[in-house]
Amino acid sequence: MGWPTRATKPRRRHTGTVSWVKTTLLFVCATTATAYQVPSPGQQPLVVDSNGAAFHGETNLASISGAPKAAIASSPFDDAFRALVADNLATWHVPGVAIAVVDGDLAWSEGFGTAVYPDKAVTPDTLFYTASTTKAFVAAALALMVDSGNYSVGSGQQKLDWTTPLSTILPDDFVVGSEYAGRSRDTTTDRDHAWATARLTVEDALAHRTGLAGHDPSRSRRYGLAPDSAGRNATVRDVTRSLRYLPLHTSPRTEWRYCNLMYLVLSHAVETLAGGQWLGDILHDWLWQPLGMSSTFLSLDDARAAPRGNVLAQGYYYDTDQDEYVGVPHMPLEEVSGAGGIISSVNDYARWLRCWIDGPAFSSKGSNSSTADVCGGIPFQRPSLDAVLAPKMFLGKSTASPAPFDAPLAYASAWTTGSYKGHRFWGHSGGSNAFGAEVYFFPDDRFGVVLFGNTATTSNMAELILLWHLASERFGIPADERYDWDARFRRSVKARAARIDGALDRLYPGRAEPPLQPSLPLVDYTGTYHHPAYQNMTIELARKDSGHKINSRNNYEVAFTAERHDYTWPKLCEFVHVSGEYWLLYTDMLYEHSGNFKSYGRAWFEVGAGGRAHTLVVEFWNADDDTVEGVIPFSRVDNGET
Repeated sequence: MGWPTRATKPRRRHTGTVSWVKTTLLFVCATTATAYQVPSPGQQPLVVDSNGAAFHGETNLASISGAPKAAIASSPFDDAFRALVADNLATWHVPGVAIAVVDGDLAWSEGFGTAVYPDKAVTPDTLFYTASTTKAFVAAALALMVDSGNYSVGSGQQKLDWTTPLSTILPDDFVVGSEYAGRSRDTTTDRDHAWATARLTVEDALAHRTGLAGHDPSRSRRYGLAPDSAGRNATVRDVTRSLRYLPLHTSPRTEWRYCNLMYLVLSHAVETLAGGQWLGDILHDWLWQPLGMSSTFLSLDDARAAPRGNVLAQGYYYDTDQDEYVGVPHMPLEEVSGAGGIISSVNDYARWLRCWIDGPAFSSKGSNSSTADVCGGIPFQRPSLDAVLAPKMFLGKSTASPAPFDAPLAYASAWTTGSYKGHRFWGHSGGSNAFGAEVYFFPDDRFGVVLFGNTATTSNMAELILLWHLASERFGIPADERYDWDARFRRSVKARAARIDGALDRLYPGRAEPPLQPSLPLVDYTGTYHHPAYQNMTIELARKDSGHKINSRNNYEVAFTAERHDYTWPKLCEFVHVSGEYWLLYTDMLYEHSGNFKSYGRAWFEVGAGGRAHTLVVEFWNADDDTVEGVIPFSRVDNGET
């Protein structure tokens, strides 16, 4: 294992069965809660049953943490909590959830429900997609790079630090918006794009304050598709180079705007600084191996070949019409990388939490103290961890409401931070096409919780209800002072559905009645349209027997559809005619029909003097906060005018 040094040549990424460092956290059960001492690597864990009786590997607590020996706490997973879990899994239609709690010198973990139907139960070693909780590992890797002093940028005279411009690390690849053809609602200027290219820093990207919108619909597994090529597998470099074709949403550093693309840029930057080494190898060698996280992967193939026999959970959505769970294909992770590509278990993540809680980030040993043994010898330094955890921006209006917190939430670097009833915390959510994750820690209380579930969105809702219940129990918050998370999520679901149902009136309030007819026969609009960042949009006439219909509640007649199979989030698009060349766009996941991914937008065709539709312009909206993602022009590439 090597700590951060400039690599001389790239390593081959892992394929097939991988040999990982042996872990000692093996004492778990899917149906009975166990508590295990989170040890330093190589130490024997203390394992107790749910009644607090030691039955294996008893170890003096003081020998591990330096804390005075104390009575073993009782498990937080009592009968009342198990009933609460069962109720929330049923209410929010989540097949299963795994939970780990770190409390002082002890940790408990347990699995609830089903990992794979019909009969594979969730255990604390079940593997789940952890999605955006991956981002914190990228921030930690960058902290090690900064601390090492071994990385220079630009002419070689400047050491890497948090204020290093991304363009000095990736001078040929990192360009923002220079090739974007400005359209309506573009509130930024060429000057903003030039400034962003030259000055956006590592820390700006970590803090989501670059001014770039999410643009998640642009993320593709294939690049180079137009006009006739089958394309190639996407890389983080492809994603980075696509930014030159995307508009900024606001001027840099003026607004917090979550953007997965910037963490793919950071992944590319880390790999470039490491001489081309794959990010999965970097995270394994620098973080996972020393922490004993032997069941953590950045590759779907590696997770499927896990040597310890860990079951990879199947993701599902709940079909309300059929009253059944439907499996969702596992998402490939090659182009997801540091934005959300980890697959892991709650037992492994408990080690990660222990490092944050008891490691140098909150150590009293001095600002330059190296990491404690609890971090496995990882050479973290206090100043860089302080930089990671320091608040950078208040969250957007949709997520910054103080209730139930003491003040509006802020975003640090890959962590959200705030205070709950006087208890400081850092945390992050993760969501993918069929999984949800929540990771939170309260360092002053030496307390942390990690929860993984196997549905999209609804698992996060159930997990947050359970997480804040555990925290409230731990802190002794009276029942009548606790926040009603269930009611909040029900309001959120209802409000989102109302935004989708009301999209036509809101996006086209002054539309012609009766509507004007399109200028061309519908078949003349069909074909393939291309944008260099969003790739291909192939418009087809809607089939009457197509089955799934996104706007089923409104039952608008769909004229066109487009299926985007090659995208990271495979999408179905439906076009409903509004008036003339203007259309209402509905989007949803191709293989996940829960409704949690439904969104909308405006679209219009531009017709040339020769009577051919040559451009499709799409104004993508984010249904979560009802904001514009960007106005994207797709140029026709199949025998039409360009």
